[in-house]
Amino acid sequence: MKITWIVIPMHYRSDQDQYGYDVIGTVDEFTELMDSVMMISGSEIETVSTLRAQVVVLQPKNRAKSVDKK
Repeated sequence: MKITWIVIPMHYRSDQDQYGYDVIGTVDEFTELMDSVMMISGSEIETVSTLRAQVVVLQPKNRAKSVDKK
């Protein structure tokens, strides 16, 4: 059985929305280091075994909006 790794960053700073601590990087700083990034416009994702290994960025429920990246 092949294991697929999905990373969901949860603690990061937003300069645009002005939340988080200065000592924590932004989600963009993190995702720029990754090869495969999926930006989700909602706060939930349904995983399926066919997803490839990647970083998945969700929007907080109170800030869910459309985003496009990579």
